[in-house]
Amino acid sequence: MHSKAPLAAPRPRYSERLAKLLDKVVSQRKIEAQACDNLTVYDAKEIPDISVSVYLANWVRHIRTSEEVFCMVGVYIDRLTSSLGLRITPRNVHRILLSCLVVAIKWHSEHLLTNTEYARVGGVSATELLRLESAYLMHTNWDAHVNPDEFQKYAEELSR
Repeated sequence: MHSKAPLAAPRPRYSERLAKLLDKVVSQRKIEAQACDNLTVYDAKEIPDISVSVYLANWVRHIRTSEEVFCMVGVYIDRLTSSLGLRITPRNVHRILLSCLVVAIKWHSEHLLTNTEYARVGGVSATELLRLESAYLMHTNWDAHVNPDEFQKYAEELSR
């Protein structure tokens, strides 16, 4: 009789947990997003009519993205909001998420697509994506490295 090896624990779905966390944050800030004063490069002209959960599910369906990238995105979002004193709102969450996703994929992944493909799935033009990506890198002093301690902290947070 052959003994079966124990099944590996399922991998955490950082993408789903990140989406739920961001959806919760933006739902608490809907009123402040209505104001159009002091818009940043990350603010959309109109508030997108799509939840972060649906946005990220669409991303995952079209773009091969490792769960590690989603953990890095959590680090990147915190870096960006800290460096600019920026609050996540329904007006900026998708564009911040998109810029962080693209930077994380380019830093971490071996399988890269063109900016045109990322932009199409992200819902912006390739030119706008380049603008968002460049802004993110400038606002964070071109620091895309995530050290193991940072990664572990965010992995644990997204695993809860």
